Amino acid sequence: DYIKNSGKYPADNYAFSYISPIAGKRESRRLMGDYMLTENDILSNTVFDDAVAYGGWPVDNHTPKGLFDFDKMPAQVFEFKGLYTIPYRCYYSRNISNLLMAGRCISTTKLGMASTRVMGTCSVGGQAAGTAAAIAVREQCTPREVGIRHIRTLQQTLLKNDCFIPGYRNEDQHDLAQSARINADSERSGCEAVHVLSGVSRTVEQDSHVWEAETEQARLTLQWGTADTVHQIRLTFDQDLNQSQRITMSGKFQRENPWCIPGRLVRDYDVSLFRDGCLIHTLQVRDNHQRQNILDIAAIDADEIQLHILRTHGYPRARVYEVRVY
Repeated sequence: DYIKNSGKYPADNYAFSYISPIAGKRESRRLMGDYMLTENDILSNTVFDDAVAYGGWPVDNHTPKGLFDFDKMPAQVFEFKGLYTIPYRCYYSRNISNLLMAGRCISTTKLGMASTRVMGTCSVGGQAAGTAAAIAVREQCTPREVGIRHIRTLQQTLLKNDCFIPGYRNEDQHDLAQSARINADSERSGCEAVHVLSGVSRTVEQDSHVWEAETEQARLTLQWGTADTVHQIRLTFDQDLNQSQRITMSGKFQRENPWCIPGRLVRDYDVSLFRDGCLIHTLQVRDNHQRQNILDIAAIDADEIQLHILRTHGYPRARVYEVRVY
């Protein structure tokens, strides 16, 4: 009640009317790995050879007493442009052979953690650590040995599962789409069909990495010279990751957040497989609300795949970031 009614902060900016008597801390212990990420790595947008996650939040160093430090600014913030990567060596212990860590306890300095602590960065790091654990079990090795012997497998597995690692792209030798000829019935300048094979499933600065058609209903075709066995198709659509989303206690900003499915996301589509010009199998997907769609099928020998987009969630043009075929 003191903070709400003291006049220091407008009451209507808060969605709560009291301060909980239970203190909250945003950091406690940080475990030490083979590498400790520093604020210098962050501010210089470092891309590590063993990168498995990334961040972009400013180095945001809060005052020791938080909101109760009334004579100080709430935080000292070091802004920077671009993104930095986090090396795999920050996600496993340097002296406990079977320990992986993720979240706010990873191997960073205090100011390094001031950026890596946010939920988005913690979540992608968690996926990296979980994927590394699965590889360690499969290969019967320690987390450190994953980084020594299987780091490229870890990175490519993360990319395959729609993670983003700045400076890295799809180099999966098992992806049949990489050897296909590709064309579309329409495409906008700067967003040509070939972009779905760029190996990057995000817009990066001025590079769109997306196919955008002139219309909502559009067709994308992949062709091979000879038939090959297909058992899975992975499609990555545009979920408009550049939408402004604010995690905030402010009721005003909460009301401004978009609460619906992004209009750019593809809703209805068909996938057709052909061999020697003959249709042999069709998949129909309706009411999709996922960015990445994984379509498993019985093994089929095909030399052509057509993606026919029928409807989006409101955007007037079809958009696709990536197509993979296995």
